[in-house]
Amino acid sequence: PAGKTLSMSFETIQAATDAGAACIVADNTCVPVLVEWNKNVAARLPGFPGIKGGMMESNGPENYGDWLRLLSEFPIPNASWLSPQDGAYVLDETYYALSGGIFQEPSVYTNLLR
Repeated sequence: PAGKTLSMSFETIQAATDAGAACIVADNTCVPVLVEWNKNVAARLPGFPGIKGGMMESNGPENYGDWLRLLSEFPIPNASWLSPQDGAYVLDETYYALSGGIFQEPSVYTNLLR
């Protein structure tokens, strides 16, 4: 979803679901702020066959040498859902209440525009 508009993502998800296909979200080596946009979509997908929830491929730590710095710049840098546990993101009530932090100002980016 971060690589296209949300409306296009929703149309693609609807078409795939209508065709009986299982959907996953791929993060395409996104920075943490965009990973959270993707995670919000994946968290609301129909359950992937064999698991309880949606599925998302995520490879930021493998592709960004400064991943820990990028995480520290996230609006909620110590959020438990930023890092997977045993290969899965654990999304709790706080995650859903805050939408993973996607509506909070990513000041590291907005400060670039000032």
